[in-house]
Amino acid sequence: MIERRRREALFAAAAAVASVVILFGPLSGGIPKAYDLPDHLGSTEQVLRGFREGALYPRWLADFHDGWGEPTLLFYPPGLYFVAAGLAAIFGGDALTGLFAALVAFAAIGAVGIFRFTRRRAGVWAGLLASLLFAGVPYRFFEIYAAGLYSAFAAGCLIPWALDALLPREGRSSGPSRAWPLLFALIVLTNLPTGVLFAYLVGLWLIVRIALERRVGDAARVAGGLLWGCLLAGVYLLPAVAEMRSVAVPFSDGAPLYRSNFLFQPSGSWMSEGLKSTFDRMGLFAAAGLLLALAILAAAARRAGDRASSGEERSWRILVSSFGLLSLFLLSPLSAPVWRFFPFLRRVNIPWRFLEPLGAAAACAVAAAVATLLADRRLSRGLAAAAAVFFLALVLLCAAFDASVSRVNGRMTAAEGRSAVDRFSHKEMFFLPKGARRSSEIPPVPRLACDRPCRTEVVSWRAERRVFRVFAPTGAGMRVRTYAFRGWRATAEGRSLRLETEAATGAIVIDVPPGEHRIELDFGTTPLRAAGALCSGLALLAWLLAGRYRRVSTAEDAAPAALSTGAEREPGA
Repeated sequence: MIERRRREALFAAAAAVASVVILFGPLSGGIPKAYDLPDHLGSTEQVLRGFREGALYPRWLADFHDGWGEPTLLFYPPGLYFVAAGLAAIFGGDALTGLFAALVAFAAIGAVGIFRFTRRRAGVWAGLLASLLFAGVPYRFFEIYAAGLYSAFAAGCLIPWALDALLPREGRSSGPSRAWPLLFALIVLTNLPTGVLFAYLVGLWLIVRIALERRVGDAARVAGGLLWGCLLAGVYLLPAVAEMRSVAVPFSDGAPLYRSNFLFQPSGSWMSEGLKSTFDRMGLFAAAGLLLALAILAAAARRAGDRASSGEERSWRILVSSFGLLSLFLLSPLSAPVWRFFPFLRRVNIPWRFLEPLGAAAACAVAAAVATLLADRRLSRGLAAAAAVFFLALVLLCAAFDASVSRVNGRMTAAEGRSAVDRFSHKEMFFLPKGARRSSEIPPVPRLACDRPCRTEVVSWRAERRVFRVFAPTGAGMRVRTYAFRGWRATAEGRSLRLETEAATGAIVIDVPPGEHRIELDFGTTPLRAAGALCSGLALLAWLLAGRYRRVSTAEDAAPAALSTGAEREPGA
């Protein structure tokens, strides 16, 4: 047993290393000029600064909008930035190093997850192959080198672990593992659209599973885990949903943008022919591998008869088939009515995001199919050879496509990337408080301003805490070059001051009483944000207690069995 576990650990480590080399080898040519790289570098830089200033959960990123700031991490999941800034802070790096170190770490985690998940069905060699195929999925190269969808990439690396948690194991009670709600919470905290899409895939898979395996009790436990995961993510999720109406977000109204983002649609797409061809090929490669692999696995199952018609192997095949085929359906124009009527789905607005779970399912299915072709001698040798040639050709096509995608936007040196971080940190972003003017439309103004004879001095200016000295003989309204938003509070000598919003710009205006004052302006919690933190804390405590109870119950159940076994082995017992 120990030797087998050691062997599996070595294979898992090899899968992680090889996957990282495949995905990030092209970085030797420079940093990709990915479309969203400025957003992620700017956010990582400011979260890193927040950590160094003592903030445990930096929500207000003060440099965005040319220093007017915005509550970015109230609405955008913080997971990637917390990991990236945390790695940079621990190892003394900068935002660029921290961001790509985090991506490498997530890629390694994803490789081990897909190895673990596939190994349960087809063995360690198939698990290793699945991790290599997952690393080479064209959409993942597109995320890193072209679009810069780094949060979605990181969340996608958690999908194999979530799939593994959903799969019941032989020898224990059926249903998801204890890790299932925590893994779903981590996906939500890393990328909310991925969490929404994954939740829908889980729900549709449960319908399929009930129809095929009649496991209604398991479905209830899986659905309960989804809800539990939302509660675990409450510190982010509750304020993000409830306060969204306070900011202006492009496309947040659920406009039918999704209608022009399907793959394989003959008309109506906003994309150029070249970009549309790129997306269609990414979907076609994954779909071709998935469909052939599922056909091979189904043929092998039919030949095996009842031995493969139940148990973990059957559940694995249903799970992979459901996630892969449903993803393929939902990214095609055939699913337009579903996008129109399903709650929250249209707010994601990008059907091609289903390329992430489609690629994961295809990698697992192809690896298992290859293992089946090698092991099952009852399959036609001619058909097996033809399938092997097809898979090999598909891998080579994907490799050529990956190489092309990795160069599509050009490169810059690491020094150029670091020099651009400050500029990226001051760019206009997506969560402008409603009623505020864009920073590009506002003439240059000082950090503090008030009418004479009022005088001001900045004592300290941090992202979420500012300290001023103000002398206002007759009282004054002091404008702060920061967008007003719920959560800002001003105090002077322990007394709260009234805050207003300047109509012309959306800036904070502090009502300063007569006299000389030391004013502290802080961006902190609100009752709603405190409720979200309490929700996460209680859900995490319940999760820990449930795990402890399960371990105790398992030990109590195992003890009588062990005594019984020992008694049976004694002579004369």
